Amino acid sequence: MYGIGNRPAFVNYQYGTKGTKPDTGTFNIDQPKRYYSSLDAEIYFSDYYVDEIVHIQYTIAQNAMPLFGYNSYVYDEVALGNRIIQGTFTINFTSPGYLFGLLDIIKQDSAAYENKQDVNKEAEGTQEEEEPEEEPINLQPSEMPIWNTTFDIDVMFGEEDSQGSSKHVVLEGVVILNSSLQLDTTGNPVAEHYTFLARDIRIAE
Repeated sequence: MYGIGNRPAFVNYQYGTKGTKPDTGTFNIDQPKRYYSSLDAEIYFSDYYVDEIVHIQYTIAQNAMPLFGYNSYVYDEVALGNRIIQGTFTINFTSPGYLFGLLDIIKQDSAAYENKQDVNKEAEGTQEEEEPEEEPINLQPSEMPIWNTTFDIDVMFGEEDSQGSSKHVVLEGVVILNSSLQLDTTGNPVAEHYTFLARDIRIAE
């Protein structure tokens, strides 16, 4: 008799369940898995937490060129070239100088760190012979770059707990390329969009 209760149970077929690949290994199977959402992420510019940032994305492009031998239909070797990291981030507009002020603080911290290193070298007697100091040149805003500070962006996922430590993806040597401001009639917060380049990327825990 036909009826829903008399129909056989539907079972999804999963590829690979009918056999195993010989000499295969396992990767990260026995470790507890931890997945993250945007609510588990925090973003830092150098050592400063940026609470106004609402979006960030980046891409890594690694140049590669296939090398073919004589009469080869498929490549024999691959020559790896330079790489570049590009991305964007968005900040809710709170004041016209929000990012400028933050980059100024980062630049001051960097200068203070370099001065401290010089003092330590001088104390150890390894300071190189100093050249006569030149008088500082006062440049007008129109005579200097708008963004003349490089910094690191640290994207931190999660926090340390029983499942492990937090994960960090660090974009090093970030320089801003351009910015735009968005206004619309939806009532959403005014947003500033920035595009950037990064020198390199590293993973830390």
